[in-house]
Amino acid sequence: MIHRCRFDLVVFGCAQCTVTNPPGAVPGTFRVDGNPLRQAPKYVANVTARCGWPTGRGGEYFACTDWSYRSKVNFFLCESPEFAGRAMLLGGLRRGYNWSDDKHEFALFAPNITNQARSVGGIDFNNSNGYVRRFPGGFGPAWGGSALGPPRPIRGRGISRAPRARTAR
Repeated sequence: MIHRCRFDLVVFGCAQCTVTNPPGAVPGTFRVDGNPLRQAPKYVANVTARCGWPTGRGGEYFACTDWSYRSKVNFFLCESPEFAGRAMLLGGLRRGYNWSDDKHEFALFAPNITNQARSVGGIDFNNSNGYVRRFPGGFGPAWGGSALGPPRPIRGRGISRAPRARTAR
Protein backbone atom coordinates (compact mmCIF):
# COMPACT_ATOMS: atom_id res chain seq x y z
CA MET A 1 0.00 0.00 0.00
CA ILE A 2 1.38 3.40 -0.99
CA HIS A 3 0.82 6.33 1.33
CA ARG A 4 0.99 9.75 -0.21
CA CYS A 5 1.56 12.90 1.76
CA ARG A 6 -0.75 15.76 0.93
CA PHE A 7 0.12 19.26 1.95
CA ASP A 8 -2.59 21.87 2.20
CA LEU A 9 -0.64 25.04 1.58
CA VAL A 10 -2.70 28.03 2.64
CA VAL A 11 -1.99 31.75 2.73
CA PHE A 12 -3.92 34.74 3.97
CA GLY A 13 -5.65 36.74 1.28
CA CYS A 14 -5.47 40.49 0.85
CA ALA A 15 -8.35 42.74 1.87
CA GLN A 16 -8.48 44.80 -1.32
CA CYS A 17 -8.13 42.12 -4.02
CA THR A 18 -10.35 39.37 -5.41
CA VAL A 19 -8.70 36.04 -4.60
CA THR A 20 -9.92 33.27 -6.94
CA ASN A 21 -8.40 30.34 -5.01
CA PRO A 22 -10.65 28.03 -2.95
CA PRO A 23 -10.95 29.02 0.73
CA GLY A 24 -8.82 27.29 3.35
CA ALA A 25 -9.90 25.69 6.63
CA VAL A 26 -9.22 28.87 8.62
CA PRO A 27 -11.38 31.90 7.75
CA GLY A 28 -9.47 34.44 5.66
CA THR A 29 -7.08 31.86 4.21
CA PHE A 30 -6.94 30.43 0.71
CA ARG A 31 -5.50 27.20 -0.63
CA VAL A 32 -2.69 27.70 -3.14
CA ASP A 33 -1.88 24.04 -3.90
CA GLY A 34 -1.23 23.71 -7.63
CA ASN A 35 -0.84 27.45 -8.29
CA PRO A 36 2.05 28.56 -10.48
CA LEU A 37 5.03 30.05 -8.71
CA ARG A 38 5.03 33.81 -8.35
CA GLN A 39 6.72 35.75 -11.16
CA ALA A 40 7.07 32.52 -13.17
CA PRO A 41 5.57 32.73 -16.67
CA LYS A 42 4.48 29.51 -18.32
CA TYR A 43 6.20 30.42 -21.59
CA VAL A 44 9.31 32.48 -22.33
CA ALA A 45 10.84 32.88 -25.79
CA ASN A 46 13.68 34.96 -27.24
CA VAL A 47 14.61 35.27 -30.91
CA THR A 48 17.38 37.27 -32.55
CA ALA A 49 18.28 37.61 -36.21
CA ARG A 50 21.06 39.40 -38.08
CA CYS A 51 21.60 39.86 -41.78
CA GLY A 52 24.71 41.46 -43.32
CA TRP A 53 25.55 42.74 -46.79
CA PRO A 54 29.33 43.07 -47.36
CA THR A 55 30.71 45.96 -49.34
CA GLY A 56 33.80 45.81 -51.52
CA ARG A 57 35.89 48.00 -49.19
CA GLY A 58 35.95 45.83 -46.04
CA GLY A 59 32.72 47.20 -44.64
CA GLU A 60 29.29 45.72 -44.09
CA TYR A 61 25.73 47.00 -43.96
CA PHE A 62 23.68 45.07 -41.43
CA ALA A 63 20.21 44.76 -39.96
CA CYS A 64 19.38 43.12 -36.64
CA THR A 65 16.21 42.40 -34.75
CA ASP A 66 15.48 40.88 -31.36
CA TRP A 67 12.16 39.72 -29.94
CA SER A 68 11.22 38.59 -26.45
CA TYR A 69 7.93 37.06 -25.27
CA ARG A 70 6.68 36.32 -21.76
CA SER A 71 3.27 34.80 -21.02
CA LYS A 72 1.10 36.12 -18.19
CA VAL A 73 2.41 35.89 -14.63
CA ASN A 74 0.99 35.95 -11.12
CA PHE A 75 2.70 38.45 -8.87
CA PHE A 76 1.87 36.49 -5.68
CA LEU A 77 1.00 32.94 -4.66
CA CYS A 78 -2.73 33.73 -4.57
CA GLU A 79 -4.40 34.12 -7.93
CA SER A 80 -6.26 37.40 -8.33
CA PRO A 81 -7.07 39.47 -11.40
CA GLU A 82 -5.61 42.59 -9.76
CA PHE A 83 -2.19 41.01 -9.34
CA ALA A 84 -1.68 39.25 -12.66
CA GLY A 85 0.68 40.60 -15.30
CA ARG A 86 -0.49 40.46 -18.90
CA ALA A 87 1.59 38.76 -21.57
CA MET A 88 4.44 40.88 -22.93
CA LEU A 89 6.01 41.03 -26.38
CA LEU A 90 9.03 43.29 -26.92
CA GLY A 91 10.84 43.82 -30.19
CA GLY A 92 13.82 45.87 -31.26
CA LEU A 93 15.51 46.87 -34.53
CA ARG A 94 19.04 47.95 -35.38
CA ARG A 95 20.39 48.97 -38.80
CA GLY A 96 23.89 50.18 -39.49
CA TYR A 97 27.27 49.99 -41.12
CA ASN A 98 30.60 48.68 -39.77
CA TRP A 99 34.04 48.99 -41.32
CA SER A 100 37.75 48.32 -40.71
CA ASP A 101 37.10 44.67 -39.83
CA ASP A 102 34.39 45.53 -37.28
CA LYS A 103 36.57 48.07 -35.48
CA HIS A 104 34.05 50.87 -36.10
CA GLU A 105 30.29 50.87 -36.29
CA PHE A 106 27.52 53.40 -36.78
CA ALA A 107 23.93 52.26 -36.37
CA LEU A 108 20.39 53.45 -35.86
CA PHE A 109 18.48 51.59 -33.17
CA ALA A 110 14.85 51.33 -32.11
CA PRO A 111 14.22 49.39 -28.87
CA ASN A 112 10.67 48.38 -27.87
CA ILE A 113 9.07 48.99 -31.25
CA THR A 114 5.88 47.48 -29.84
CA ASN A 115 5.83 50.41 -27.34
CA GLN A 116 4.53 48.26 -24.47
CA ALA A 117 4.48 49.15 -20.80
CA ARG A 118 3.52 46.31 -18.46
CA SER A 119 3.14 45.83 -14.72
CA VAL A 120 6.01 43.69 -13.48
CA GLY A 121 5.12 43.40 -9.79
CA GLY A 122 2.79 44.49 -7.04
CA ILE A 123 2.44 45.35 -3.38
CA ASP A 124 -0.52 43.47 -1.90
CA PHE A 125 -0.68 45.13 1.52
CA ASN A 126 -1.10 48.70 0.32
CA ASN A 127 -4.20 49.45 -1.79
CA SER A 128 -3.39 47.02 -4.64
CA ASN A 129 -0.38 49.00 -5.87
CA GLY A 130 1.62 47.75 -8.81
CA TYR A 131 4.84 48.92 -10.37
CA VAL A 132 5.65 49.27 -14.02
CA ARG A 133 8.97 49.00 -15.77
CA ARG A 134 8.84 51.26 -18.78
CA PHE A 135 10.88 49.64 -21.51
CA PRO A 136 12.48 52.46 -23.47
CA GLY A 137 10.76 53.23 -26.72
CA GLY A 138 12.03 55.52 -29.41
CA PHE A 139 14.96 55.54 -31.76
CA GLY A 140 18.36 57.09 -32.17
CA PRO A 141 21.95 56.70 -33.38
CA ALA A 142 24.73 54.61 -31.81
CA TRP A 143 28.49 54.72 -32.37
CA GLY A 144 31.01 52.07 -31.35
CA GLY A 145 33.02 49.07 -32.43
CA SER A 146 35.79 46.87 -31.07
CA ALA A 147 38.23 49.80 -31.00
CA LEU A 148 35.81 51.97 -28.97
CA GLY A 149 34.03 49.36 -26.88
CA PRO A 150 30.47 48.12 -27.38
CA PRO A 151 28.14 50.29 -29.46
CA ARG A 152 26.28 52.77 -27.30
CA PRO A 153 23.65 55.46 -27.89
CA ILE A 154 24.92 58.94 -28.65
CA ARG A 155 23.72 61.10 -25.75
CA GLY A 156 21.06 63.67 -26.52
CA ARG A 157 20.44 62.38 -30.03
CA GLY A 158 17.73 59.78 -29.43
CA ILE A 159 14.10 60.59 -30.10
CA SER A 160 11.64 59.00 -27.69
CA ARG A 161 8.04 58.05 -28.39
CA ALA A 162 7.30 57.63 -24.68
CA PRO A 163 4.32 59.72 -23.57
CA ARG A 164 5.07 62.63 -21.26
CA ALA A 165 3.65 62.61 -17.74
CA ARG A 166 0.74 64.99 -17.32
CA THR A 167 0.65 67.29 -14.36
CA ALA A 168 -2.49 68.48 -12.62
CA ARG A 169 -3.19 72.18 -12.93
